[in-house]
Amino acid sequence: MLNILLMIEELIFELALWVILLPKTFFKVIVHPNWIHGYIDQEFQKDPTDRFEAFLSPLTFWVLLGIIPVFIITRLLTSSDIFFVLNGILYKGMTRIPEFFFGTKFAFEFKKLMEISIKARFFILVSFFMIGPVVFSVSVKFAKKIPFNRNEFQRIFYAQTMCFAPLNFFNSLSVKFVGGSQGQSLDELLKPDSDLNFYSFALIYIGIWTWFFYAEMQIVRNELGCGLSKAICIFLFSMLAMSALNFTIPLVALGLARDFAQVWDPANYS
Repeated sequence: MLNILLMIEELIFELALWVILLPKTFFKVIVHPNWIHGYIDQEFQKDPTDRFEAFLSPLTFWVLLGIIPVFIITRLLTSSDIFFVLNGILYKGMTRIPEFFFGTKFAFEFKKLMEISIKARFFILVSFFMIGPVVFSVSVKFAKKIPFNRNEFQRIFYAQTMCFAPLNFFNSLSVKFVGGSQGQSLDELLKPDSDLNFYSFALIYIGIWTWFFYAEMQIVRNELGCGLSKAICIFLFSMLAMSALNFTIPLVALGLARDFAQVWDPANYS
C-alpha cells in the first residue's frame, strides 16, 4: 500500500513538473532553435540519470506537444477523428492514382478499406508520427559516414523530436483546411471556410515550416560541420524520403487488412 502511495506521489510530482517545464521548453525551442543541438550534446555528456533536469526530455516534449495535442486539436477544430483529418490530403492523391489506372469503383473501395481497417489505421497513425524524426535522423547519420552506434543515433533522434514537436503542433492547427465532418466530400473538406481562415492558417503553416527549415539547418550544420548548400541537400533529400514514405506506408498498411487481396484485384472492377 505504501509503495502505491509513493508511486502516486511521484506521478503527481512529475505532472506538476510537466506543467512548468513544457512551456519553458517550448518557448526556448521556438525562440532559439539553434540551442537544440548544443543542449542535446551537453545532456548526453552526463550520466543518464542526471539528464534533462532543467528542461523536458526530448521524447516527453515530443509526446506532450507533438502527439497528444494533435489528437485534441483535431477533434476540437473538425469534430472528426485524427485519422480522417491526417489522411484528408492523402486521400486526394491516393484515390486519384488508383482511379486513373483502375477506375472510379476501385478507387472508392480503396479509400473505403482505409477507413474501415483498424489495423491499417493504427499502423498509419504510428508511422505518421515516427517517419519524420526517423528519416531525418537516418539522413544525418548516413551523411556523417560513421558506423552505426546506438547512443549516437539516440542523440540525433532526440534532437529531431525536438524539431518535430512544434511542427506537428502547429500543423495540427492547419487542419481547419480539411475541417468538417466525415459526411462531407473531400472537395468540401479541402475548401476553407473563409478568406480570413485561409490566410490565418496559411500564415501559421508557412511560419512553422520556415522555423522548421531553420532549425534543421542548425542541427545538420552543427552535426556535420558542413556548409549551407550541403545542409539544404540533406534537408531536401529527407523531405523527399519522408513524403514518399507517407504515401507508401498507407499502401503497406492496407496489406494488413484481411480482405486486401480481394480489394486490390483490379479484375473485380473491370
